[in-house]
Amino acid sequence: MIIGMLGRSKLLKLSSSLLRFRPKTTYVVLLPENPVDTEDDNPLLRTNSLPEFDQLTPEKCWTGMGKLALEYESGVWAVEERARDPKEPKTFDNIIGELDKLESPFNAAWSTVKTLYTVKNSDMNTNTYLKIHERARKARVHKFQSQPIYEACKVR
Repeated sequence: MIIGMLGRSKLLKLSSSLLRFRPKTTYVVLLPENPVDTEDDNPLLRTNSLPEFDQLTPEKCWTGMGKLALEYESGVWAVEERARDPKEPKTFDNIIGELDKLESPFNAAWSTVKTLYTVKNSDMNTNTYLKIHERARKARVHKFQSQPIYEACKVR
């Protein structure tokens, strides 16, 4: 019916013009910025001693937890890769031991931020704390949802 109304040549021109039309869609992937904080600059990253609450600011908490969250997530991904590798032995130290090593500085800093907010919440507003808390929670939950880590820990 369409061929009768338009004619064969018009239908071919119409279909070829539709084939040439391609939407110009581009995607931009934004990678998270890796904070350049060090233990010298940011007291939150000094997890081997008592927290220095008087030197902590909301900005240092934000960048410090961001850096520790990125390090923690990349470490968990490395453990996942080792758990997927059939040549790698699935021992307690290779899986759980590595996760514990990753989690210690992360949890120490996160606890420091929670304590700072609870005790000295005049310095850190609720929105800033909730953003830090949500970022830390998302980083920490990754290991609990990891299929390769689960498979490696299953009793065989």
